Amino acid sequence: MTRYRYTIARYVPNVVRDEAVNVGILLQGLEGSPFVFKFMPRTAAVHKLDPRADDSLVRRFERQLKMASNRDAPLGTFGRPTDEGFFESLRADFNGNLQLTAPRGLVADHPREALNKLYQEYVAAPGAAPRPISYQALAPSRVRARLWGAFEKRELVRPDRFSELFNVRGVHSDWVFDLGSANGKIELINSIALNSEASETNLGRALVFKGMVEEVRQGQKNAVEATAVIESGEAPAPGFAEAYDLLRDADAYLVSVGQVEEYAAQIAVRFA
Repeated sequence: MTRYRYTIARYVPNVVRDEAVNVGILLQGLEGSPFVFKFMPRTAAVHKLDPRADDSLVRRFERQLKMASNRDAPLGTFGRPTDEGFFESLRADFNGNLQLTAPRGLVADHPREALNKLYQEYVAAPGAAPRPISYQALAPSRVRARLWGAFEKRELVRPDRFSELFNVRGVHSDWVFDLGSANGKIELINSIALNSEASETNLGRALVFKGMVEEVRQGQKNAVEATAVIESGEAPAPGFAEAYDLLRDADAYLVSVGQVEEYAAQIAVRFA
C-alpha cells in the first residue's frame, strides 16, 4: 500500500455567497508515485449555481496541470506537482473563484484506482447517469496494478486509446472493466485470478466475467472484443480447467499475467 495526499478543486461562482461545486481531484504520491488528477468533463453543474459563471478558469488550470505534470516542470511559482509543498502553495493563492480544500491523506494500491474512487465520491454528479455496478474483485489489486502498469508504460492509457476502470453500458446496467476502449469497436480487458483453493471461487469468477461480457455484447451495436488476463498458480487450482473453458466460451482472448507486458507491447504496435 502506498501513501497519498489529495485535494479537491472547487469552483465558487460567487465568492460572497460562498456556494461551491467540486470540479476535480488532485492526487499526489508520497513515496515516488506519480501525480495524477481528474476534472469534470463538462461544467454544467457550475452554471446551475450561476448561469453567468466563467468556468474557463477550471479548464485553464486543468491544461496547466497537464503540461506541468507531463514535463515534470514547475507550474509557475507553485513548484512541481510532485513537490511536497505544492498543494499548500496552490491553496495560498487560489482563494477566489477557484479554490482547493485542505489536503487529506489516504493509502491505496494504485494511484489511478485511488483517483477514480475519490472522483466518484466527491466530484461525479449524482444521478446524472445510472451508477455502474462496482466491478467484481475478480483478481487481487496487485494484478490489476500490473496490468495498468504495462499499458501505462506503453502510453496506451490516454483518451484516444484505453481508459482504466472503463465504464460501458450493458443490457440492464453499466459495467466496469479494468481497461477498455471504444474507438470503433469496443475492447474490454479484465484481470481474473483462477488460483483459489476453492473450485467454486474460480468458477464463480469466470462466470461473472462471462456474464459481464455477454451483457455488454447484447447492449452494444458495435463489435465487442474481450480479453481475460489470468493469474494462475504453479499447479492448476481446483476448478481451473472448467473456469478456463468458461472464459473460452465467452469468446475471450486469454493472456497469462506473466505475459501482460508482451501483450501490451503487441497492442502498442497498432498505434505506432
